[in-house]
Amino acid sequence: ALSRFPYRERVESRREADVLVDFHAPILRRLRLWALDTAVPVVPVDVEQGEALPTICFETTCPERFQNLAHLMRDTAQVVDQVQAVKLCKQRGQTPVPRLIHYPSTAETVNAAYALARPGEAYCDPRHTLVL
Repeated sequence: ALSRFPYRERVESRREADVLVDFHAPILRRLRLWALDTAVPVVPVDVEQGEALPTICFETTCPERFQNLAHLMRDTAQVVDQVQAVKLCKQRGQTPVPRLIHYPSTAETVNAAYALARPGEAYCDPRHTLVL
């Protein structure tokens, strides 16, 4: 109970199954496609080459989920949090950064989506928002 024992390792060590299916793979593939289709190119200030990186905002209260998504999207898009997304909009006068909303509970997720869908929200465009 004190150390992590991933499911895959447990199954392999006990020979509980012949095949493991990663049910997250189709969801991650669709997330990557969404990010490529909607991400806003943002030129980082600290990069000398000036290459634009596709950027999306991941709105969540779970730091572990944020880090996991940022890691999974590292070759697809730059993932920023809500504060960074607002700063990018203010600094560069750009259109809002596309936003992925996913909270630990359905109620929190729906509440966040509803709050951002109100008219006059300057830092979020509901047309470029994915609620998961």
